[in-house]
Amino acid sequence: MIAMPLYAYTGKILFIDLTNEKHWVEELPEEVIKKFFGGRGLIAWYMWYKTEKGLNPLSPDAPFIVAAGPINATPIPASRSCVGGKSPHTGMITYSRMGAFSPISDELKKAGYDMMVITGKASKLSYIYVKDGTVEIRNAESLRGYGAYKTIMKIKEEVDEYSGLLVTGPAGENLVSISCAFGGIGDTAGRHGIGAMMGSKNLKAIAVRGTGEVSVADPEAVKKLYNDLLKLEMTAPGQNIRWGTTYWTYAASHGFSDNACFNYREGTNDEISFALSGYQYERKGYWVRQAVACYKCPLHCKKYGRVLGGKYTCIFEGPDYELNVLIGVNIGVSDVEGHLYLTWLVDDLSIDAISFGNTVGFLIECLKKGYLSSDDLGGVSIDWGDVDTFVKLAVWTAYKKGPMTVFGEPLGELISKGVRYIAKRIEEIKGISDVWRITYQCKGGEFAAHHPRNTLPKYHGYWLGFTYITGNRGGCHLEGSQPWRRYALKMEGADPWPWRSQDTKAIIDSMVGCFFFYRSKAFTSALMKDMINALTGWDWKTEDLWITGERIYNLERCYNIREAGIGLVEPLPDTTPTPELIGKYVSLGDVLPLREFTEPLTKGPGAAKKDEFHPVIDWAAFKRELEEYYELRGWDKKTGRPTRAKLEELGLADVAQELEKLGLLP
Repeated sequence: MIAMPLYAYTGKILFIDLTNEKHWVEELPEEVIKKFFGGRGLIAWYMWYKTEKGLNPLSPDAPFIVAAGPINATPIPASRSCVGGKSPHTGMITYSRMGAFSPISDELKKAGYDMMVITGKASKLSYIYVKDGTVEIRNAESLRGYGAYKTIMKIKEEVDEYSGLLVTGPAGENLVSISCAFGGIGDTAGRHGIGAMMGSKNLKAIAVRGTGEVSVADPEAVKKLYNDLLKLEMTAPGQNIRWGTTYWTYAASHGFSDNACFNYREGTNDEISFALSGYQYERKGYWVRQAVACYKCPLHCKKYGRVLGGKYTCIFEGPDYELNVLIGVNIGVSDVEGHLYLTWLVDDLSIDAISFGNTVGFLIECLKKGYLSSDDLGGVSIDWGDVDTFVKLAVWTAYKKGPMTVFGEPLGELISKGVRYIAKRIEEIKGISDVWRITYQCKGGEFAAHHPRNTLPKYHGYWLGFTYITGNRGGCHLEGSQPWRRYALKMEGADPWPWRSQDTKAIIDSMVGCFFFYRSKAFTSALMKDMINALTGWDWKTEDLWITGERIYNLERCYNIREAGIGLVEPLPDTTPTPELIGKYVSLGDVLPLREFTEPLTKGPGAAKKDEFHPVIDWAAFKRELEEYYELRGWDKKTGRPTRAKLEELGLADVAQELEKLGLLP
């Protein structure tokens, strides 16, 4: 029997062992490709099937993975890169997608590989350079301590400007569990320790350059799809090309109370959100020009800017909505130049701005409520809007230094461990369980900039809290919102692409595409199916999209169950839980902080909403919605874990069997 050609993929995995300075290539079976698709799906496949339970995420054995998908290195627009492994911050799976002028996943595929799996630890600080079939491990000691911006420039000088990059700064080198990495200036691979995963391997950077071509099954159809997709995207509403995501800083605050304000106490602060809007950055001359667009993308979201003169002098990229809110609105920063400097500094140090801003806001509120004193933090007082203190905290966090705290560790190291860790220590040492009322994290992952009570059905389902608590990265705003109730009960007969959003997002992240490009309701399941078939030569039906997305989502969930034991500690009670029980729920389960059920919003449109979730969430409604979500997902309502029947339906019977052996199958 003659083997059919493999289109849109290479069918190869590049392995690099840094300890022994060896590399080799293995086949990536076509059945794995068809089952897990690419990018995020391949990371989930590798972490479940190729790693052992209990893996230390910072050990030499822990794999750091770069993965491509079917649209990488093809004419299809808006491709990105996908990297990941096991998070040192949450103990769960993590993955991150990033754009770039030359995405590393595109270059990897042009070099002949669908995946790169890096293990071991280099004897000295190093960077990897892959050029087609050659692999070099180069000395990077001269780059030690360099920030992300300077590292990118230095690596580009040594390789070539079209290479795909991934670099980290001091926070990654120092194994900060909220460190991130960058594919270019402002192209962030954030969330839950991507930088520390590199630092644990003495890996300062990765550079990949490929000169090969990737064949597609139907070149003419792909060419037409390219043109159709560009036209569709440019006419789709809400893409905010002029101001990027900063448009939403004020619009979301004023329109639907969607900003995190003062550790999520409110959802609206129009004064600060307007000051930190893209309109103001443009009007006041902070933005200098558009950045070079990500590869094959017409949106040009990114901006370059500068602050000239004074103590906040800097040249920066962005900031985007998340940085505007988390290290701006959320912590009360109204000083625009101080905010822009802080966004540059946190990026350059390679600190995840989402986790940093969330954690700092949490510490401020703990001080305000008396859960902590300045003496507990080594004599440091932290207050809303204090940019100079925030700058110190960022540097201390990157180096795990600063004054010694009551917890027996420097303040910077304490912040680097995030909200869940600090809350547990406050409960242990201070005996204050009420702290769990205000911990805006889930399973160790700090919430992002959108307020969890945001009710905007047009975009986010019922409220964004479901996105944070049911997502597989923990606290992530980019895994699709609460989709199932609207799709299953209210959208019968409608195209699932916009509404079945968690599975849609798994597909986008695995193909590997840009969420901002492909999330528009202008795109349809049929269009995505046609695109995949034109690239691969497969004969997929639209239902194959949903089976694949659902399979990936469930496998990630099962990995988190195996590694972190996630799930409800006990069935949800009929009445609002105590702080002690909420602490257990939000550490490993799918539950919001207690404040969401007990303290109404007092400002903005969120305070005036009259539906059953605003201005405060009704516990009985939440319980009903979550159990209904589990039921529609095919998960056990008491634990939130996938059932054997669901896993078998998705072709994951072997996963069910392993969970059963571990006593983790409901």
